Amino acid sequence: MNKKIMSILVLERDQALFAKKESLAARDEALLQRDKALTERDKALIERDNAFVRFNTIAEVIQSEEDEDIADQKEEESRRIIRRRRYSRIGGFWFMEASQLRINRIRGVATTSRDGRRQKTMSGSLVNFSGCRTYKKERRILVYRIIETATETSETIFLKVAKIQDRGMKMKILGALVNVINVERRQACDE
Repeated sequence: MNKKIMSILVLERDQALFAKKESLAARDEALLQRDKALTERDKALIERDNAFVRFNTIAEVIQSEEDEDIADQKEEESRRIIRRRRYSRIGGFWFMEASQLRINRIRGVATTSRDGRRQKTMSGSLVNFSGCRTYKKERRILVYRIIETATETSETIFLKVAKIQDRGMKMKILGALVNVINVERRQACDE
């Protein structure tokens, strides 16, 4: 009788242990599946982060290129506006506008002869020739500088130069002005 009871108890214990092992195996399988799911989720998050990085990099490159294009367009438009406003054609000569040409009233045209003596050849209300650039013509150097003021325009400068009685001096001034303006014009076009 005791042996029968003992065998029943042992059998029940073995069944309980087997059930526990199965439960543990099921739990381990569930944990394994959870770890796999977490691994897949981590991979998906990593891919998403990489995708965001790639997207942001591409977006930054595109934005940078767009900014450069906009800057180039603005710069080109600014150059066009400057070129458009900078010059006006009067009487066959190119003259810059007053703000670019730096025009003021003439107090005198200073010329220098070959022996270095300075002599004042003319005075009047024209352009202040006071020593910025030099041009040789017929062994003489015409030294001048054009100073900015809002009261003069290229038209009035041309008219005032045209009123000079001395034809040689008038052609000297016009030639010098045209030379400077052509140099500035070429530089602006090169830009």
